[in-house]
Amino acid sequence: MTYDDASLQSLGTLAQTALFVAWAVQQSLTSRNFQADFDFEINSLVERTITPGLFFRQCCEGTLNAEDLNRQGNAFVAHYLAIENGPFASDCLELLATTADSPCRVADSWDNFDRLKPRLDERYTQWQQGRYIATSTAT
Repeated sequence: MTYDDASLQSLGTLAQTALFVAWAVQQSLTSRNFQADFDFEINSLVERTITPGLFFRQCCEGTLNAEDLNRQGNAFVAHYLAIENGPFASDCLELLATTADSPCRVADSWDNFDRLKPRLDERYTQWQQGRYIATSTAT
Protein backbone atom coordinates (compact mmCIF):
# COMPACT_ATOMS: atom_id res chain seq x y z
CA MET A 1 0.00 0.00 0.00
CA THR A 2 1.27 3.45 -0.91
CA TYR A 3 0.36 6.38 1.34
CA ASP A 4 1.74 9.25 -0.71
CA ASP A 5 2.96 9.33 -4.30
CA ALA A 6 5.21 12.28 -5.08
CA SER A 7 4.40 12.04 -8.77
CA LEU A 8 0.76 12.82 -7.95
CA GLN A 9 1.23 15.27 -5.11
CA SER A 10 2.25 18.90 -4.90
CA LEU A 11 5.69 19.87 -3.67
CA GLY A 12 4.10 21.19 -0.48
CA THR A 13 2.49 17.83 0.27
CA LEU A 14 5.80 16.12 -0.49
CA ALA A 15 7.59 18.34 2.05
CA GLN A 16 4.89 17.73 4.65
CA THR A 17 5.12 13.99 4.16
CA ALA A 18 8.92 14.20 4.39
CA LEU A 19 8.60 15.94 7.76
CA PHE A 20 6.30 13.17 8.94
CA VAL A 21 8.72 10.47 7.74
CA ALA A 22 11.62 12.17 9.54
CA TRP A 23 9.54 12.17 12.72
CA ALA A 24 8.59 8.49 12.22
CA VAL A 25 12.26 7.59 11.85
CA GLN A 26 13.07 9.33 15.12
CA GLN A 27 10.17 7.51 16.82
CA SER A 28 11.40 4.11 15.56
CA LEU A 29 8.19 3.60 13.61
CA THR A 30 10.01 2.34 10.52
CA SER A 31 10.35 -1.32 9.60
CA ARG A 32 13.46 -3.35 10.34
CA ASN A 33 14.13 -3.70 6.61
CA PHE A 34 13.89 0.07 6.13
CA GLN A 35 16.27 0.64 9.03
CA ALA A 36 18.74 -1.91 7.68
CA ASP A 37 18.57 -0.60 4.12
CA PHE A 38 19.03 3.04 5.08
CA ASP A 39 21.17 2.94 8.22
CA PHE A 40 23.67 5.52 6.92
CA GLU A 41 20.93 7.88 5.72
CA ILE A 42 19.03 7.51 9.00
CA ASN A 43 22.14 8.51 10.91
CA SER A 44 22.55 11.51 8.62
CA LEU A 45 18.92 12.47 9.23
CA VAL A 46 19.24 12.14 13.00
CA GLU A 47 22.43 14.22 12.92
CA ARG A 48 20.60 16.76 10.70
CA THR A 49 23.24 16.70 7.99
CA ILE A 50 20.46 16.14 5.42
CA THR A 51 17.00 17.65 5.35
CA PRO A 52 13.81 15.61 5.77
CA GLY A 53 12.96 16.25 2.11
CA LEU A 54 16.31 15.01 0.84
CA PHE A 55 16.03 11.92 3.05
CA PHE A 56 12.50 11.24 1.78
CA ARG A 57 13.54 11.58 -1.87
CA GLN A 58 16.69 9.45 -1.46
CA CYS A 59 15.29 6.68 0.73
CA CYS A 60 11.61 6.58 -0.18
CA GLU A 61 11.81 7.99 -3.70
CA GLY A 62 9.09 10.44 -2.65
CA THR A 63 6.62 7.68 -1.79
CA LEU A 64 5.63 6.47 1.67
CA ASN A 65 4.77 2.76 1.55
CA ALA A 66 3.39 0.46 4.21
CA GLU A 67 6.58 -1.61 3.90
CA ASP A 68 8.59 1.39 5.13
CA LEU A 69 6.81 1.39 8.49
CA ASN A 70 6.41 -1.13 11.26
CA ARG A 71 3.02 -2.29 12.53
CA GLN A 72 2.69 0.57 15.02
CA GLY A 73 3.71 3.13 12.38
CA ASN A 74 1.17 1.83 9.88
CA ALA A 75 -1.60 1.85 12.47
CA PHE A 76 -0.86 5.47 13.38
CA VAL A 77 -0.64 6.54 9.73
CA ALA A 78 -4.04 4.98 9.05
CA HIS A 79 -5.54 7.43 11.54
CA TYR A 80 -3.40 10.54 11.32
CA LEU A 81 -2.50 10.79 7.64
CA ALA A 82 -5.90 9.66 6.36
CA ILE A 83 -6.69 12.17 3.62
CA GLU A 84 -10.44 11.96 4.13
CA ASN A 85 -10.56 12.62 7.87
CA GLY A 86 -7.08 12.83 9.39
CA PRO A 87 -5.90 16.13 10.87
CA PHE A 88 -2.36 15.98 9.45
CA ALA A 89 -3.04 18.51 6.69
CA SER A 90 -4.75 20.90 9.10
CA ASP A 91 -1.90 20.59 11.57
CA CYS A 92 0.60 21.39 8.83
CA LEU A 93 -1.35 24.40 7.60
CA GLU A 94 -1.59 25.75 11.13
CA LEU A 95 2.03 25.23 12.15
CA LEU A 96 4.39 25.29 9.20
CA ALA A 97 6.21 28.13 7.51
CA THR A 98 5.77 28.34 3.77
CA THR A 99 8.19 29.31 1.05
CA ALA A 100 8.33 32.93 -0.06
CA ASP A 101 7.37 32.20 -3.66
CA SER A 102 4.21 30.29 -2.77
CA PRO A 103 2.22 30.45 0.46
CA CYS A 104 0.94 26.91 -0.26
CA ARG A 105 4.40 25.34 -0.38
CA VAL A 106 6.02 24.17 2.81
CA ALA A 107 9.75 24.73 3.12
CA ASP A 108 11.90 21.63 3.57
CA SER A 109 13.64 22.79 6.73
CA TRP A 110 14.57 21.69 10.21
CA ASP A 111 12.76 24.78 11.52
CA ASN A 112 9.52 23.38 10.12
CA PHE A 113 10.32 19.97 11.58
CA ASP A 114 10.85 21.59 14.98
CA ARG A 115 7.48 23.36 14.67
CA LEU A 116 5.62 20.19 13.71
CA LYS A 117 7.33 17.68 16.03
CA PRO A 118 5.51 18.67 19.25
CA ARG A 119 2.14 18.32 17.49
CA LEU A 120 3.14 14.93 16.06
CA ASP A 121 4.25 13.84 19.53
CA GLU A 122 0.93 15.04 20.95
CA ARG A 123 -1.16 13.29 18.28
CA TYR A 124 0.82 10.08 18.71
CA THR A 125 0.43 10.11 22.50
CA GLN A 126 -3.31 10.77 22.17
CA TRP A 127 -3.61 7.89 19.72
CA GLN A 128 -1.64 5.54 21.97
CA GLN A 129 -3.88 6.39 24.91
CA GLY A 130 -7.01 5.80 22.87
CA ARG A 131 -7.98 9.47 23.06
CA TYR A 132 -7.22 10.14 19.42
CA ILE A 133 -10.22 10.89 17.23
CA ALA A 134 -9.33 10.80 13.54
CA THR A 135 -11.89 13.40 12.53
CA SER A 136 -10.72 15.91 15.13
CA THR A 137 -8.74 18.93 14.05
CA ALA A 138 -8.63 20.45 17.52
CA THR A 139 -5.43 20.38 19.50
